[in-house]
Amino acid sequence: MKKRFFQYCAKILLVVLMTACTTQETPAISTIAATPSLPPPATLTPTLTAVPPEPTKQPVSTGAVVASTNVPVAAQGETVMIFIDETVPDGANLQPGQAFRKTWTLKNGGGRPWVKGFALKMISSDPAGEDLGSPDVIPLSQEVKPGENIQVGVDLTAPHQDGRYIVTYQLQDETGVPVPGSRIWVTITVGNVGSVSAHGVSATLTNFLSDAQSATVRFCMTVPDRNYALDRAPSLLIDQQPAPFLEGGTISPWGCYEFMYQIGAAELERAQGITLSIQGSLRMSPPPGDPDAACNSARPNLLVQYPGLDFQCRFSMAGYHTNLKLPAGMTAEQARQIITDAVEGAIYGPWVLKIR
Repeated sequence: MKKRFFQYCAKILLVVLMTACTTQETPAISTIAATPSLPPPATLTPTLTAVPPEPTKQPVSTGAVVASTNVPVAAQGETVMIFIDETVPDGANLQPGQAFRKTWTLKNGGGRPWVKGFALKMISSDPAGEDLGSPDVIPLSQEVKPGENIQVGVDLTAPHQDGRYIVTYQLQDETGVPVPGSRIWVTITVGNVGSVSAHGVSATLTNFLSDAQSATVRFCMTVPDRNYALDRAPSLLIDQQPAPFLEGGTISPWGCYEFMYQIGAAELERAQGITLSIQGSLRMSPPPGDPDAACNSARPNLLVQYPGLDFQCRFSMAGYHTNLKLPAGMTAEQARQIITDAVEGAIYGPWVLKIR
C-alpha cells in the first residue's frame, strides 16, 4: 500500500515537473506565468485560490453540478438530484434592472422522496453580496417521488451595473442538510460587457479596475469541463502595446480569473484602445485519474489522425508515452506536443476581449 502511495505521488510530481519544463508558451498550470513578450515578474503566485467544487461530482456546462443522468439505481434512503433543464441559459445578456424568472427542471434520482421541507438554499454570490434579489431559501412546491421531475423557479432582477453575475444554490433536505452534488446556479451578464466565443469556449469580461499604479482585469470562461485552466497569462494591450504583467490566477470554481498589470489610471485614460488577448490554451494538466488511462483513451484517434504515428502509453519523465514511432516529416518534439495536447484535452485560443 505504501509503495502504491509513493508511486501515485511520484506521478503527480512528474506531471508538474514535465509541464513546467516544456516551453515558454506552456508554463505550469499551478502558477500563471507572464507571456514570453513581457518582462518576467519577480513572483508569479495567484492572488486568490479557487474554491474547489465538491470532489465527488463534476460540473456540467448547463449550469449545474449534478450526478450523471446515467447514475446506477440509488440505494434505499439515498438522496440524489439530477439536473434536467433550465431557462435563461448561462451567460444570457440582460438589460440593467431587467426582471426575469429562472426555472430549473430537476429529477429525484435517489431512493427516497423529497418531502415537505426540501428546498434550494442560496450558498454564494459573485460578486459577493449581489444576489439578484433572490430569497435565501426557495422551498419546493410539492413532494417529489423517486424518478419524478419538478420545476423550481425564482423571480430575479438584473443589477443596474454592467458585469457578470453568478448566484449558486444547493438542494437541502427537510432537516437542512445539504445534498451532495446538488449545486445549481444562475449566471447572467448585464449591459455592455466584453464577450467573445471561439473554439467552443466563451470568454466574458466581468470587471476592469485601475488605480494610480496598476490595472486589474476580471473575466470568466465557459468551457465544456470546468476543470480546465489557462496555461498562460493573457496580455493586456494598451493601443496594441502589452502592459507588464504582475500576477493573477483563478478566483472561482466557475472558470473565472483575475489578473493584474503594471499600468496606472492616467495612462489608461489617454489610451485609444484597450483589449485583453487570451493566448495559449485551456487544458487539464494533469488529467483527472490515471495518466496512462487518459493516454490510452486518446491514442486510437491520434493513430487515425496521424498515419504512421505510434506509441505506447506509459507515464514517465519523458512524457505520457514511450516506444515512439514517427511518421515522415514529424519530429519527436512535435509528436510529444500532439500527444500531450490530446491527453490534456487542450483547447487553443486566442480569445480577444475589447475593453475600450
